[in-house]
Amino acid sequence: MPEEVVSEGLESKTQTRPEAPRCQACTVAESRYRCPACSFRSCSLACVKAHKASSGCTGKRARTELVTPLNSFTDQVVLRDFGLLEDVDSAVDRAHRDLSIQTDDLKLFQPKRHRQRIALARACAGPERQTRLILAPSGLSLARSNSSRVIGGEDKGRAKGKKGKGKGKDKGKKGKGEDGIQNNGSERDDSKPAYIAWRVDWHFGHSGQVLTDKSLPEHEVVGKALQRRSPA
Repeated sequence: MPEEVVSEGLESKTQTRPEAPRCQACTVAESRYRCPACSFRSCSLACVKAHKASSGCTGKRARTELVTPLNSFTDQVVLRDFGLLEDVDSAVDRAHRDLSIQTDDLKLFQPKRHRQRIALARACAGPERQTRLILAPSGLSLARSNSSRVIGGEDKGRAKGKKGKGKGKDKGKKGKGEDGIQNNGSERDDSKPAYIAWRVDWHFGHSGQVLTDKSLPEHEVVGKALQRRSPA
């Protein structure tokens, strides 16, 4: 009996190993690679490229492939879906960080500048002007460099009036006279009509120069302003 056992062990050791699968592209060499998308077997980079060129395969594993029936849902499929969720989370986080950086670079959230743009649009739409105003989006460099604004008006006077009123309350009876001075000053400011100070770029075609007025009052005569800005 012991001799038979030894002979059986020798026979099992001498059994030949199964032949490795061949490359499906050249059908000559043994396959070394398997395509993640279609499980195509290949042996070299040239065979991989030939497979992609002939079949149009991308070589990327499908991330949202439907798995049916339910018993085909393996651990590999779970890892694939988990990897997809990780990629989505990474893409969302990267988009948020890029948006935050671009927002800081473009200076999009500026409440003061936003109020100035609204005041300028309202002033242009008033019955005394009836001017059609087209504002560039705040993210463009043209909008960031635009210094046109409304100067004077009710908002400035109200702010000064409130400031003077607060000072009068703090100083009591002695502050009464000062309160009156502050209020009178605010009334004088309110009496001044608001005007628009435009940013004007003067283009001189013959000389190729561009001169800029960052705060040109709307009531100023264009001829005088141009004469002041014209190159000698």
